[in-house]
Amino acid sequence: MATVREILAIPKLTNFKVVAGAKGLDKNVRHVTVMEVPNIVKWMKGDDFLITSLYSVKDDVKKQCEIIKDLSNSSCSCVAIKVGEYIEKIPKEIKHIANKCELPLIEIPYELSYIDIIMNVMHLIFEEGDTDSIIQKYIKDIIFDIYEDEKLMVQRGSLLGIDVDRDYFVAFTLKFDENEQINNRHMNCLKRVAKEISKYVTNNKNFGLSPYIEADRSVSIIFQSSLKSNLEKMLPYIEKEALAQVEHYLKGKKLFIGIGNIETNIEGIKNSYFNSIKAIKSGNIFKEKNKVFYYKDMEIYCILKEVIGECTEPLMNLVLKNVKDKDLLDTLIKYYECNANLDETAMELFIHKNTVKYRLQKIKEITGLDVKVHEDSFKLYLAVLANKILLNSTKR
Repeated sequence: MATVREILAIPKLTNFKVVAGAKGLDKNVRHVTVMEVPNIVKWMKGDDFLITSLYSVKDDVKKQCEIIKDLSNSSCSCVAIKVGEYIEKIPKEIKHIANKCELPLIEIPYELSYIDIIMNVMHLIFEEGDTDSIIQKYIKDIIFDIYEDEKLMVQRGSLLGIDVDRDYFVAFTLKFDENEQINNRHMNCLKRVAKEISKYVTNNKNFGLSPYIEADRSVSIIFQSSLKSNLEKMLPYIEKEALAQVEHYLKGKKLFIGIGNIETNIEGIKNSYFNSIKAIKSGNIFKEKNKVFYYKDMEIYCILKEVIGECTEPLMNLVLKNVKDKDLLDTLIKYYECNANLDETAMELFIHKNTVKYRLQKIKEITGLDVKVHEDSFKLYLAVLANKILLNSTKR
């Protein structure tokens, strides 16, 4: 693993000046991070070569000192500060703290661009391996807005073989059911599933590396290709492979798959990720029998969830308040789940078709709404959707 000392020996970086904390130069470096936010420590991955101009605290030496103290207590390996644009010189107060904490403090000349620094540091890290975690962090930084300069993020991606403005991306999320009892072993198995799926895809020369992002009870894989059609053709096969891997590693566990839209650029990566999660949440409410949810199919339901979610009880009371009989309500729900097909509804409920007709007639008598009248049916269907949202919220 590369050290701070080894990085400073790179020919293009020899004009870097160690101004404090020289005793910590043998710390390992696994990641290079550019950060211009006040709470920098929150975003440290571990063993970071941190590059900053201290822009967010440029006029406050006290806060600069606090940041250096916090970084010294984290797993940050060094702090490289670019001088000239936002701060004229590194204050002696933060040098004192860096020396005391043995945190290397490095002065970057103004004329050296961030991209040159990143390129050289990452090149050395690449030689040491761990490319996957570097790409994983890059995608994570995009998704969770851990950056200030979008152009810099685009350049950073190009070093990793990712052209965010031209390539296409799609998020593929695997998430345990909210009511499923899981532990660390299950999460490790889920990560194993993600790795196997990623390996399956990257064996195809049309796809780049497929990093996965771990979150609460879920992992999301970001697939990348230079052509949208490659992803469109591959997604059904990825879905099939994912279900097979889940069956192998997590047999008996209930989980769902959400797939975002295929998009491009930085904003598109974020959208695909968050929409893959939205697809699962809405799918659990409106398509309970399904395991796999594509956002393109669920988008209207995601919108309905947001709109109806604000007024579920009033809507239910307005339309179905007087429908007290559970059999009647269950029949109405199943009727719409079966696309208003009487035969299918009867079969699903294990009752006679005439019983379905009778129950729908009773609902008409109680509510004054007829499923055979388009406007009435629309009102009843909205109430059924509101009921599903309400039931889902009470499960949690």
